[in-house]
Amino acid sequence: MRTRHHLAIAALLTQGACGQLQSAEDAQAQLEAAMSDTEQAANELYLDDLTEASAEDDVAGDTSDSSVTEDVEKRRLSQMSETLFNELDADSSGTLSKAEFVAGPVKRAEDKGMTEEKRTKVATKMAADFDQYAGEDGVLSPDELKTLLTNVAPRVGKHRAKHHPGKQKDRVNESMQNLKNNFDTNKDGKIGADEAMSMRTQRKNKISEVRTNKLPPLPPPPGGQNGGR
Repeated sequence: MRTRHHLAIAALLTQGACGQLQSAEDAQAQLEAAMSDTEQAANELYLDDLTEASAEDDVAGDTSDSSVTEDVEKRRLSQMSETLFNELDADSSGTLSKAEFVAGPVKRAEDKGMTEEKRTKVATKMAADFDQYAGEDGVLSPDELKTLLTNVAPRVGKHRAKHHPGKQKDRVNESMQNLKNNFDTNKDGKIGADEAMSMRTQRKNKISEVRTNKLPPLPPPPGGQNGGR
């Protein structure tokens, strides 16, 4: 009798976990459906530029491309942070460990063909960002990720001002075309919600592989908290 009771509890817990996962997938599908192709492309470009900027030495001066103000306005920031969080949260815990967070930009650096030295630089700088914005629990919440993405905007703006001044519109169009070339499977000229979900699933799996097998050693956080998972 006790065994049956335990099995029943286990089944309920499993159903609850599956329900939470399905709810997260449904929410992501709704988010994808609400995003225009241009918004998706601009969000991807911001994260790509953040990766490239993190591979460089800090740019001196205050010159910044004004396009970053659009990237971190309320609607776009919510889209970008929620989508990114879902990609990185490998164990669906509702928080990001340092390893989960850093694996994303390291994967982007790998996709760009960066050297091991530059990938390590990206990992180190993004790990420092994590340590700055993660809470006392040593993990990153959705709101903390949103704060992080907002506060690294000057880094992205300086990178754009140095390498791509005044070219944001053309670069967003190029990013959008790249997305369509890779993920517009029905060739209707746009990224539908199902195609976007497929793209996110593929990327999440590849990021998890990087986290498991290819992540450079990460510096310990201040105070020696454990940020790995």
